[in-house]
Amino acid sequence: MKSGANRLSGIRGLLHPKEKWLQLLLISLFGVAFLWDCGRLVIGSVMSTRPPACDDVEQICLSLKILAREAEADLRSGGLLREEVETLAGINWVEGFVVDGRNRDVILIGRSRPNRPPLYLDDLVVNMQNVWESSEYPYCSLDPRPEDVLKVNRILSGSSETRTSAEMHRLFTELEESVGPQQVVVGGVPRDSRHAHVMIDADYEMKKVSQDHVELSGVTSCLDRLLEESANAARKGERTGRPRLSMSRYWFHLRRGDPKFVEGRGIVYVDRCSVVVLTEQQKATASGELYDAGGLDPHALAFAREFSDSFNKATTSVPVYADLEHLYRLNALTRAMRFRHAPREAGLDLKFYLGGYKSRRESPMPPNKPGLANYKEATEPMTRGTDTYECTFFPMVCGGVSMDIPVHPGQFCRKLGGWPSRLHSAAVNARPHANSLCWTLP
Repeated sequence: MKSGANRLSGIRGLLHPKEKWLQLLLISLFGVAFLWDCGRLVIGSVMSTRPPACDDVEQICLSLKILAREAEADLRSGGLLREEVETLAGINWVEGFVVDGRNRDVILIGRSRPNRPPLYLDDLVVNMQNVWESSEYPYCSLDPRPEDVLKVNRILSGSSETRTSAEMHRLFTELEESVGPQQVVVGGVPRDSRHAHVMIDADYEMKKVSQDHVELSGVTSCLDRLLEESANAARKGERTGRPRLSMSRYWFHLRRGDPKFVEGRGIVYVDRCSVVVLTEQQKATASGELYDAGGLDPHALAFAREFSDSFNKATTSVPVYADLEHLYRLNALTRAMRFRHAPREAGLDLKFYLGGYKSRRESPMPPNKPGLANYKEATEPMTRGTDTYECTFFPMVCGGVSMDIPVHPGQFCRKLGGWPSRLHSAAVNARPHANSLCWTLP
């Protein structure tokens, strides 16, 4: 099941007794969007012919050969990893790799960017094992139980058009109780791995934004979009009749065509790896199973576009989004490493990464996450002639991610000479000695 967002919107009117000088018409408007997001995080981008713009942070080179050796030594001597080993010498923004044939090594190049969460040896190992040994891309989803989908449908199909404000609150409570827990599904990486937790947590955080539980600069929640739509309909005197259920899934993905790489002799560099959010409408079967139905809900599409445009900025304020971006880049670069046979070209033995290391940062993954629900109530008075209309709005949102990273020849831009060649030489020649774990570039 893939992640989804369900939307429900209705306008109902109730005529109140006339007073001396006006007639009060209470229109209770109820909008529901169920965001059951279990999507695919995949990978997608104009190729740079110049090196990526450098910030003020110096580049770090990390020997994968010595990293394995040092980690094995740490584990034999007491089981604790030194910080520079566990956190990949501080690299939290991977940029590329270099084949060092002279030392039978592959050198990881990256930076330690401030105010961003660290990457760990666990992350590198989990991604290498996924790329070399798994037939699945990393993915996760938060799936509603089919029986809960059916409950919601039954409640909505049995609801009447005209409701008082109190009745709308009771309907919301009934729907909220019917949402139920969302089942946690993980594939491609160990369920208890840090990688899996990052994917699930990023999805859950996005769902909170869509339901207006948390605010994200530059992004209008689905709840507020429904509220505005309902308000506009009420101002025009329109009624949508009985509430209907419309569902869309959201999922993290890379921009179409990404990742993009620049490569030279013995070097591959990440050029573009842009994380976005995609959406697609869903429908439910008679048994409550959700499936992709094609088509786009305009509110879901607007939310996905705004979230995509704001994602890069959001990584500076929401650590789990930065974590997710790190893992996309790491998985993309690891796939490029295998695609270009870098370890084989270098003569690097991957035995430690593919079977000799047991993850240190695993934690139990719960079987499910609580279903999310939210609503807003807004009142807008409108006058037509001698009549005054009071509109009360009750939009509600309930809520569900995954990861594909294909790498193929069309994603590589070959550049002989120039900055890739200079960077390759700098990374190899700046190495203090053959047993160096890490070093910075001049």
